[in-house]
Amino acid sequence: MDINEFLSASQENRAKHLDPLRSDFEEYVFLWFKKSYPEAYKDLKEKFNSFYSQVYAARENEAAQSRAEEEFGDIPF
Repeated sequence: MDINEFLSASQENRAKHLDPLRSDFEEYVFLWFKKSYPEAYKDLKEKFNSFYSQVYAARENEAAQSRAEEEFGDIPF
């Protein structure tokens, strides 16, 4: 999974994450996977850590764009 795939899936997941039962299910899946496949979990965590700074930057950029749109709206520059 590359950064763009992750960001897209993450955004979709956040929209669905409003359901508290979904959150519990996601936690269950995470804990089950971590316990059942510790080596695969370790590998996935290392891969994620390698692009986490890009995820953080993309989300900060998204938040900044939202703030700018709220503040300036449709003012042409």
